[in-house]
Amino acid sequence: MAVGGVRRRGGPARRHRGRAAQAGRARRVPHGVQARPGAARAGAAGWPVAARRGTGHGGAVGDQGRSRPDRPVPAGGADRARLLRPGRPAPGADDLGGGGGRAGHRGAAPEPVAAARAAPEQRRGELLLVHDFGGGTFDTALVRVEDDGHTVLGYAALDDCGGRDVDAALAAAVDRDAAEWLAPLRDSATDQAGALRLRLAVGDLARGVKHQLTDTAEAEEFLLPSTPAFKLARRGLADLVAPLMERTVTCCRDLLRRCGVDQSRVHAVVVVGGSSRMPVVTDTLNSRLGLPLRHVPDPTLAVVNGAAAWWAASGARVLPPVAMPKGAHPLSWELPPDGATLLRWLVRPGKKYVKDTPLARVRLADGTLWNLTAHSAGKLLQTHVEPGDHLVGGRWLAVGVAS
Repeated sequence: MAVGGVRRRGGPARRHRGRAAQAGRARRVPHGVQARPGAARAGAAGWPVAARRGTGHGGAVGDQGRSRPDRPVPAGGADRARLLRPGRPAPGADDLGGGGGRAGHRGAAPEPVAAARAAPEQRRGELLLVHDFGGGTFDTALVRVEDDGHTVLGYAALDDCGGRDVDAALAAAVDRDAAEWLAPLRDSATDQAGALRLRLAVGDLARGVKHQLTDTAEAEEFLLPSTPAFKLARRGLADLVAPLMERTVTCCRDLLRRCGVDQSRVHAVVVVGGSSRMPVVTDTLNSRLGLPLRHVPDPTLAVVNGAAAWWAASGARVLPPVAMPKGAHPLSWELPPDGATLLRWLVRPGKKYVKDTPLARVRLADGTLWNLTAHSAGKLLQTHVEPGDHLVGGRWLAVGVAS
């Protein structure tokens, strides 16, 4: 069975918008590096993005979540920006332990900060609740606006609540409401490839209906020219996604409770994420939270645009040189062309030594062991190489100071 040649309502521009929302989508994995839809969109806008997923799923954080745009970071310009998921710091140097991220550290702007930065009408001291209803997940964060940056007070996330789950609910509705004319098509799909094409076509129809209902009160889509139209009103979509939206509201309220912040103290909800274009999102937030909403011009690219604004305002990224301590000098040795391997240091930093004292032991390429001796009496300040490192002649291996 061949499924194709379907004429959609709304024209190619709408279809292109729907495809763009799917670009770069990756399946969720428990831990590790993950290519996110936002990364693909940022890349398309000229922003290489490394989106890495932590293991946390929410919590309140303290002042370690402070956004400090004046902190120095490595030079490199906007092409070094990394956009992290809201409140989910990358493992390693950017991991703040409890949750929130800080802008300016290693050139990374946490997504809550970037999303909040994209919101209009910010004023010092405001508490902003980020509501990020994306393609695959829902994330929320509580951010405080300050003179010199933003503080992420806490975050929470739902990994199974996003645009894909809306698509799944719509596809299930198509299966249920169109069972009469879908059954013969399934029966004619005699092989696995045909069944897969039919499932993909139903999913495409569901997404088409969703995108139509963003702009119109009623949607109509055809699976095939020969099949009846599938129709759905905006109210019907709202009923389908009501359980998902209720989960996002509960997640936001739980976050506020964990952070010890009464809902009445929140100044506004920042609405971002590609799936937030659906009118049901605005309607639900108005009715269930009752807080002022702040929309951004492009919710799909809110994090990217906010990160760009943050980067432009975060100052120069330079590190001044550090002067050597008085009397300090480098310790280096001539080695054979093949170099050597450091086995161990024989003198620890802070210890004194006299001239010709063996400071370290190395193994040459031929397997012989040699000691590296002191040029003169002094004290070892610090070492620059570790046991197991490959050494080359003339390299600065340690720092000593005359005694």
